[in-house]
Amino acid sequence: MTADNRYFVRKCLALLTEDGETASCLADLVDQHALRGKRIHDANIVATMRQNGLRRLKTFNPNDFRPFADVLLLE
Repeated sequence: MTADNRYFVRKCLALLTEDGETASCLADLVDQHALRGKRIHDANIVATMRQNGLRRLKTFNPNDFRPFADVLLLE
């Protein structure tokens, strides 16, 4: 990682934590949407967003997040 990248990560990004509430939200999403495999990683992102009060997501894979109606996709 370059010095510029380290600066960006430290100063411009907020790292979100996952806790028991996030895990519970994830379990609910997995059950609601009958998710398996790699789709669970997408649901974990959504669960973490929900627990931190976030709705907007910029992604290169918008179709992966369309099942989650409360996520506003920035394309």
